[in-house]
Amino acid sequence: MARDIPSSLTAVVSAQVNQPIELYDVYLDTGTLYFAQAEGFVTFGAQTYSPIFAQRTPVHTTTGLQVDQLTVKIDNIALDQSRRVIATDFVGRRLVIRKVFRENLSSSSLAIIVFDGRMDEPTIDQQTLQVTVKSWLDALHVNVPRRVYSTMCNYQLYDAA
Repeated sequence: MARDIPSSLTAVVSAQVNQPIELYDVYLDTGTLYFAQAEGFVTFGAQTYSPIFAQRTPVHTTTGLQVDQLTVKIDNIALDQSRRVIATDFVGRRLVIRKVFRENLSSSSLAIIVFDGRMDEPTIDQQTLQVTVKSWLDALHVNVPRRVYSTMCNYQLYDAA
């Protein structure tokens, strides 16, 4: 016997306020960029997010010693992203991806942080900007011959401190 989904439930599920959107906070030396994967400008908390078309891979997590990472592709049709890559340094800068429902845009405490990490060198062409983002755990231990060090350490080798 086939079951029918009530039309009232279908209307609630497909309502725009129940659709989650992803917010991208890109922390660069020149300032923070705020993007939303949405059709128009989105105000989240007190910040306005510019619309972009972005795709991302699922967060790659393992139980081994590999670091969590994902890849983000941002549309570059108008070549805005190309100019930004030329003008600023992306390597090691922070990227935070949040997911929030449209009905919860007034409070920043209602967002879910999907990923928070450091960006690698972006690759860019005439259509997309692609950047790999690795978890902060990537900075804890870097193996070089005979040494293990942290890239986030504030001390110099053989420093008196």
